Amino acid sequence: MNTDALEEIDPNDSARLTQLTGGIRELARSAVIDLRRLVFDLRPIALDDLGLAAALRAYANRRLAERGVHVSVETIGMKDRLPSQLETALFRVLQEAINNVAKHARATSVRIELLRMNQDLAAVVLDDGIGFDPSAIHQPTHTGEALGLLGIRERVEMLGGSLNIDSSPGAGTRVHLRVPLADLEGRGL
Repeated sequence: MNTDALEEIDPNDSARLTQLTGGIRELARSAVIDLRRLVFDLRPIALDDLGLAAALRAYANRRLAERGVHVSVETIGMKDRLPSQLETALFRVLQEAINNVAKHARATSVRIELLRMNQDLAAVVLDDGIGFDPSAIHQPTHTGEALGLLGIRERVEMLGGSLNIDSSPGAGTRVHLRVPLADLEGRGL
């Protein structure tokens, strides 16, 4: 609309030209920032370079710390890298859990745990936010609420894993998943 308005403006109206070009410049800058954020969210460089734990730490800090949420990421047994496709799938699941905290929880702190024991990987996202009624996730509202948690459940089940969501109003939320690694690594994930 601003570029269309430029075509119709009097070339001698320098104040209006400056105003419109400034607005276009700000929109372009904002679009570049949004595009960089989108690209990072789709495939964070840290996931390829440093692995799942580092990518989650970077994402959680960027997504939650900017909202004043204290973030703690703990890992046990994560020295060896997982297959790339599996790391990506797990990142997507935990990314959605982190996004839910950012959007809905009103938390002051979040603890993320990754634990690899034998042939299982367990992950926990625990927040001290406002909580919710977990039975509501089985019936998304017309506004799309609960779709994120349903998506998490679907992704975890596609990996052959299990998901537990513990929460109640006023008591925070604990998202806990377990994925059997032996079956996935054998299937090329």
